[in-house]
Amino acid sequence: MVLIRTWRSPLLLASAGTVAGALALALTAGQAPPRTVVGIYFLVVLVPALQVLAGVFFGWRAALATGIAVAGLTVWQVVGPPRPMAVQPVQWPAGFTAPDQQYAATLFPPPAARAAEALQRGGKAVLGVCLGRGNGDDLEVLVQGHRFPPSKQPAPSSCWLEFAVPAGALPQPPGPLDVLVRPSAGALSPAPERSVLVGGYTRPRTAGGQSGGAQFFDGARWQTDDLSPLAEGPQQGRLFVELRVFDAAGRFVEVWY
Repeated sequence: MVLIRTWRSPLLLASAGTVAGALALALTAGQAPPRTVVGIYFLVVLVPALQVLAGVFFGWRAALATGIAVAGLTVWQVVGPPRPMAVQPVQWPAGFTAPDQQYAATLFPPPAARAAEALQRGGKAVLGVCLGRGNGDDLEVLVQGHRFPPSKQPAPSSCWLEFAVPAGALPQPPGPLDVLVRPSAGALSPAPERSVLVGGYTRPRTAGGQSGGAQFFDGARWQTDDLSPLAEGPQQGRLFVELRVFDAAGRFVEVWY
């Protein structure tokens, strides 16, 4: 009998809390129907379970307090204004609209980089620039201030315009690698034929991210708050520019980005 009474009290409190909370949510259903449905689910499934546990271990007062607190929070979330969402596109176009514009990307080696060892043993380093349109013939790509001829053009199955980077062009010891992309010969191709790079959102390094990000020179100043004059709104993040290192057998070793 004692055990039955011990469980009965929390169960009665759970039922009462569930009914009260469900009625409160039903009254606000017209304001936010989807959130109301989710709130009722939490009240029907989770709140009673929490109340039972609280009642069994800490008594009926704890069960009552748990039900009131959770039901109150659920109702507040339904009737309160939803928090605005800041949406950042996964990818966005990064192209030039003036001949004096430039993109600069700083690529960082991974911890305990093995690029030097792999290259000394006959490996290779390949710089990849992802293009959303075009073949890159109208672009000039500089690595540490040096220009290298393309080794592979983009294909329908791959966006990467690739450049073979000699070992001597990489900083020693491994450190940040500077890549500059600008219109070739300081002139723009016609808009329909113009190559367009691809960028995307990434968490800043100051916030724990791993990518070096990018800068955009709009003709007057360098900026990082909006890297795409082709997309609406400020587009932050990085260009899809990477340095991949392979060993002599062609096996992937590491990536700098």
